[in-house]
Amino acid sequence: MKKIILLILALTIGVSAFSKKVKFAVTMKGVPLNITGAGVHVAGTFQTALGAPANWDPAFNPMIKDLVDTNLYSLVVDLPAHQVYEYKFLNGDQTYDVEFVPQESRVQYLSNDSRWLYIDSTANDTTFIGYLPYGGNHPQGTYLMRLKMCLPSGIVVNSAGIHVAGSYDNWDIAKHTMYSFDGKKYEYIAYVDSTNMNYEYKFSNGNSASNYEIVPAPCATNGNRAIMIMTDLELDSYEFNSCSKCTFTNGIEGLSNYQNMIYPNPASSEINISNLNYKELLITNLLGEEMFKNCNPNLSSINVSEWQSGIYILKHIDSNNKISISKFTVQH
Repeated sequence: MKKIILLILALTIGVSAFSKKVKFAVTMKGVPLNITGAGVHVAGTFQTALGAPANWDPAFNPMIKDLVDTNLYSLVVDLPAHQVYEYKFLNGDQTYDVEFVPQESRVQYLSNDSRWLYIDSTANDTTFIGYLPYGGNHPQGTYLMRLKMCLPSGIVVNSAGIHVAGSYDNWDIAKHTMYSFDGKKYEYIAYVDSTNMNYEYKFSNGNSASNYEIVPAPCATNGNRAIMIMTDLELDSYEFNSCSKCTFTNGIEGLSNYQNMIYPNPASSEINISNLNYKELLITNLLGEEMFKNCNPNLSSINVSEWQSGIYILKHIDSNNKISISKFTVQH
């Protein structure tokens, strides 16, 4: 019996050693719809780690309402570290209750429209971004700044990972690890003080000062990269040690300027697409579940009469593999 107890204790210590407390938090202030009777939930790719039968279960993780400010909801969980997690908040407990995530906060890779968070340490603290607005980008008093970089050919990723530091975080180089969804572009989302417009930053191939990039003089300010920010901002991708922008040939880096014309919107029986200049159309619900896929440019209308009421995402892929995103509503 004593051996069994010691084994269980050892396993518990082992799991906790590789786990991290994460606080998901959202403010529902200003949400045009009232909070549903089912309450506010959070769903994502972290749920099976908490014992859910499957990820993206809209009802598995109810959030706790703050006793003082009833607009605030939060949930603290223990998750395995050194992993990226995708998530969304829901005003209810059904898939169609999910929020619409703004472009700057999305995964974006292969047009994924979920929020994302990379847990980069097992430090004995809680990863907490702040109270994100439902369907919004940043906690109150901050702006979102999305930093992106790529490594030139021939440079190997340091075993400590790619990092970024700047005046927004007191140049704490070991604090934030950048993450790559495709092995090419590394990203990090920082939330900066909205009362300060000017920031400096630079990338590091590693987590010590000796690993910092050397920013060329033509694009350097005090030897660093510099940015003025007055709103949520998604920066271009820049090469390490260079003033040059990263080039990608797979269409992932940006969305095409073409915007689909969908009507009627909202729709109850069918939607029509006015411009058929596409190679592929893909429609998903807000949880990323595929509802429709078509590679025939002669199709101009889609039957949605059997779909649940809610918001849907139409992804248009053109002949150059550039992707544009439109949203429409099904309402019965």
